[in-house]
Amino acid sequence: MSIDEGEPTPLCPIPIPFKAFLVHADTKRAQLEEVLAAFGLGVEEEALLTRCARCNGQFRPEPLPAAALPADHDVPPGILEKHLEFWVCARCDAVFWQVSYGAGWATGRPGPGVGL
Repeated sequence: MSIDEGEPTPLCPIPIPFKAFLVHADTKRAQLEEVLAAFGLGVEEEALLTRCARCNGQFRPEPLPAAALPADHDVPPGILEKHLEFWVCARCDAVFWQVSYGAGWATGRPGPGVGL
């Protein structure tokens, strides 16, 4: 839908067989809360950070030490020295570690997962 002059008009003349939800909130936190409420979804803490940001695959069950990482990992040497545990995606072998600034994760591979 597009809103021109205050009236909603369809952008596509073909009926779409699913519903869409327009998010009104401005901040990421408020957007998340709005979507969760709109669809009646819940988030369990133990389910957070269990999926790969690159491919949506699941992490291997246990974190690995640096010496056990896949041979082709792209983790910078300084990171390998600072961190004891690394989480590896079982599907694409992307390597993640917990960052020390704030709550979050990072990965050494370029692409969508960088800077999480």
